[in-house]
Amino acid sequence: MTRRILGCTALAVLFYTPCFSSVGWQASPAEAETAPREIPFEIVNGHLIEVRGSIGAHTKLRFLVEVGTPRTMLDSELGQRNENAGNANQTKASASALQTEVLLKNFLLGSVPMAEIRVISTDLSQMPAVPPGVAGIVGLDLLQQQNVTIDYFEKKIFLSARTDGEHQAPIVLNDAGLAVDSNWKGNPLKLILSTGVEAVALDQDRVSQRAIKLPDLRSGSFHDDRGTSTSIFEMKELVLGNAKLTCMGVVRKMEWPKGSEQLMGFLPLEALRAKRVSFDFEKKMLFWDASSASSEKTKLASNGSKQN
Repeated sequence: MTRRILGCTALAVLFYTPCFSSVGWQASPAEAETAPREIPFEIVNGHLIEVRGSIGAHTKLRFLVEVGTPRTMLDSELGQRNENAGNANQTKASASALQTEVLLKNFLLGSVPMAEIRVISTDLSQMPAVPPGVAGIVGLDLLQQQNVTIDYFEKKIFLSARTDGEHQAPIVLNDAGLAVDSNWKGNPLKLILSTGVEAVALDQDRVSQRAIKLPDLRSGSFHDDRGTSTSIFEMKELVLGNAKLTCMGVVRKMEWPKGSEQLMGFLPLEALRAKRVSFDFEKKMLFWDASSASSEKTKLASNGSKQN
C-alpha cells in the first residue's frame, strides 16, 4: 500500500513539462454535441483510470487518463512509428531525458474520435508509477475540449455538454493543471486535481515555509522509487466546496513550473469518495456526487488491483 501511494505521487509530478507552453480554455462545450459520447475504463493499481484506444493502424493500445497533467503524452516507441513524427520539434526536458513534440492524428479512445493535436513523445518507462505497456497519458489539452464526467459505478467516461452534482467547487487552469481552493485546519491549500495520485500530496518545502502543523507521523518515513523520503499521515476534515473529506496525506519534495508559487500539492479524485465526478470547462466548475455505497467503490478498486 505504501509503495503504491509513493509511486503514484511521483506520477503526477513527473507529468510536469514546463518547457512546453501551457494549455488554455480552448473549446466551448456549449457548442459540443448534446448526445454524450462514452469511453469505457478500468481501474488499475487501485485508482488509475485506464482506457483502450487506437492510433491509425495501431489498435488495442492502453492509455491512462490523468486530469493532473496539462499535456497529453505518447510513449516514444510509439511516437517514433507515428508517420507524423518525421518533423518533430525536439525539446530537452531534463539532463537525462529528450522529449519530442509530434502531431497525433487518427486517435480514438474507445470508439470516440479525438481531436488532432500536438502531443509530447517521451519514454514512459522512465516514469516509475506508469504501469508497463501503457502507450500514453491523456491530459487536459484533449480533455478540456468538452465537458467530462467520470462515472466510477458505470466505469465510463462521458464526454457531454451537461454536468451536475451534489457538491461543487470552482476550478482554475494554470501551468500545472486544474487547481481548486481547499482548507485544512484553517490553512488554505490550493491543490491540483489528479487521477495519478492516491493520497493528498503536499509540497514539503511549502508546508515548512507556511508553518503548517502536521499530525503525528506515526507511520514513519518511507522512500519512493527515486529514494525520496516521504511521510504518511491521516488528513481529516479537508474542506472542499461544501464537503468535508477524510483521506491519507503525504509530504515530499516537488518541482513546479514557473507561476505556480501558490500551489501546495495534489488532490486525488479518490479523496472525493464519489460515484461520479464532472468537469465543466465552460463554467469552470468541478461537480461530484457522494458515493452511496462505499463498498462498491472498494470493490472497483480491488478488482482493478487484481487485474494488475
